[in-house]
Amino acid sequence: MRQEKSEQNELQTAMAFLGKHRRALALVSLSCALLSALISLMIPKEYESRAVVFPPANLSLDMSSENPNFGYDIEADRLHQIFQSKEIRDSVIERFKLDEYYEISRAEKDWLSKVDRKYKKDVEFKRSTFMSILISCQTKDPELSANIVNYILKMADKVREKIYKQNVRLAYAKLNEEYQAEKRITDSLYTLLQTQFKTQGISGLVLLAPSAQLNFNLSQMGAKPGEGGADPAIGADILKYRFHLDRQNDFEVRLKRTGKMLEFPVARIHVLDSAEPDYKKTYPLITLNVLVSTVFGFLLTCLYFLFKSDR
Repeated sequence: MRQEKSEQNELQTAMAFLGKHRRALALVSLSCALLSALISLMIPKEYESRAVVFPPANLSLDMSSENPNFGYDIEADRLHQIFQSKEIRDSVIERFKLDEYYEISRAEKDWLSKVDRKYKKDVEFKRSTFMSILISCQTKDPELSANIVNYILKMADKVREKIYKQNVRLAYAKLNEEYQAEKRITDSLYTLLQTQFKTQGISGLVLLAPSAQLNFNLSQMGAKPGEGGADPAIGADILKYRFHLDRQNDFEVRLKRTGKMLEFPVARIHVLDSAEPDYKKTYPLITLNVLVSTVFGFLLTCLYFLFKSDR
């Protein structure tokens, strides 16, 4: 009962306070609302565009076609890092002349750092719990916002392909070096064997014989030359030739496979939603600004009169 009376007294006191200062409260609140609306109208409007993408599970186009699933954590993290790379950021700055957009002179020594800070404020990359990446850009021009986002997507594929093929080129060069070395050994052994075959009257078809037949032929060749057999050293030369020929063929297969990896493009980023111009402004939010300013003016006025009455 006492608690109810206390609450009623507090409510009556509050209502009396508001009724006493209603004009001042209304005037200040209305002034804050009008001032906030006026300032919001003077602030340049900004528009946001967004895109949602998923990383591919594999960089290789062949592997991606066999397994076209979206990537997981590690692929999403790598793609997120590529989006934030300096190479893409610098390319966007040059492509869209963001120094002019931000009204920053290149004569300043730290012009690029200033543009970078504004770029990072306007362009954001966020990872979702679904392994997707949300790219958003907010500028004064809705078409510019969309163009920047779509350009980043295009550049990300180029950077991914550049990084991937740098390593593939190194592998291709190493494989080609090893292939050429084996080919030189195989060619020299083949020339030597052809000379031996001609001298000793052996058919070159022996090189094409399967392993079992070759072993039998080698045993026949191992007879002493005085008894009409072939030189026993030729058997070792044939085995050596076939060993290096197998290695040469192995390097050739791997070289061709790596060459195809250089020829084909990498698997592209999976674009769920590409960026489109959105002509509904996202900043400033006049309604929100007016509401916040009105509440702030009302509370500030209340505090002023409360402080004044206590003195």
